Amino acid sequence: EAYGDVRLLPNSTPQQVKKIIGEKLDKASVNYQIQDILSVPAVEISPAEKIVELLSKHSKDILGNQPILQGAGPWNDGWMFISKGIPTVCGFGPDGEGVHSKDEYVYLESLRKITEIYLRTIIDFLEMEK
Repeated sequence: EAYGDVRLLPNSTPQQVKKIIGEKLDKASVNYQIQDILSVPAVEISPAEKIVELLSKHSKDILGNQPILQGAGPWNDGWMFISKGIPTVCGFGPDGEGVHSKDEYVYLESLRKITEIYLRTIIDFLEMEK
């Protein structure tokens, strides 16, 4: 018995991944059964979304640089919002170390700056909605 974990990229489907894995296992003449335990779709947000533009602007104003716009993983809860049409930015937070470990921490100055970016972004975003 073996278990695997595959993280999807945008424009890929669980069916495509199963097909590729099945083809490889067929070539190896292995008896197998592929079973989904959890399937989370890959999602992405356009750099032109207002929330992305606002976070980028305020990041440049406060941190002095633009954030790098790239995919985030391995996966996070943002897909639930994005799949419902709610623009969501994932992976934008304070600097620190030890993510998800017992020694996880963030730098307080970074937390202060990120909080200011969030605050300005929220205010501007809500002003747009009026």
